[in-house]
Amino acid sequence: SPHYSLLDQKMKVIKGHDAPLDCVNNKDTYVYWDICGLQAPIRLALALANADYVEVRLDPGDPNTPDYKGAWFAKKPALSEKGCPFPNLPYAMMTDGSYLVQSNAILRAIGYKYNLIAHNISLMDQALDQATDLDATITGACYRDFSSLKLYFIQKLPQQ
Repeated sequence: SPHYSLLDQKMKVIKGHDAPLDCVNNKDTYVYWDICGLQAPIRLALALANADYVEVRLDPGDPNTPDYKGAWFAKKPALSEKGCPFPNLPYAMMTDGSYLVQSNAILRAIGYKYNLIAHNISLMDQALDQATDLDATITGACYRDFSSLKLYFIQKLPQQ
């Protein structure tokens, strides 16, 4: 749609197997698997902020081979040596030289950088963590027993 193409004008997407160790094109760089997953809220926050950034989407390879996700696991020690405190996906490399990991920490950093943070930080943290709990419950059920979601939505979700 035209709306999304306008939002994406400042974003450059790079797909491949190699996780970068430094910012790409001197822009904040966000790295995750080539799926929506934990990166989806980060992408939305960056679009809302109209941020100019690079996103690297890693191809994990064939899950039926021994080197599945191997390129990422081989890169983690080098990322740690560069200063990333807890190399994990998603991660962000900022133009100030800092590294960020964990999707909620990245979201908070985007919020601070682009003035998207609520005035009541405690309430914002509670809402973000509540959404994380909900996501974990739904994602877990999707991977284990998708049919159990119906019961969850009818019986448990209304009380949360």
